[in-house]
Amino acid sequence: MQNDTNTSLPSEQELNSKIWLTPDDLYNEFGITKRQQTTMRCKNYRKRTGIALPFTKFGKRVFYRRESIYNWLSENEIKGIKYE
Repeated sequence: MQNDTNTSLPSEQELNSKIWLTPDDLYNEFGITKRQQTTMRCKNYRKRTGIALPFTKFGKRVFYRRESIYNWLSENEIKGIKYE
């Protein structure tokens, strides 16, 4: 499925192969509650923290692309301090 323009819902096959995650899937796999997800999608949160949870919205339905979530986690990883 081409979704470059974000004009159509993910296909049933994509949802079944878990390329796309629902808010429940995101919570079950990463522990981010639905309330936290809503906050992290908010424009004010993005302006305040500079961190935006990547998502796609079709009407009232929210989806997260698995690859985008992994990339987002990697980009926002805080490196530990090496003590000698």
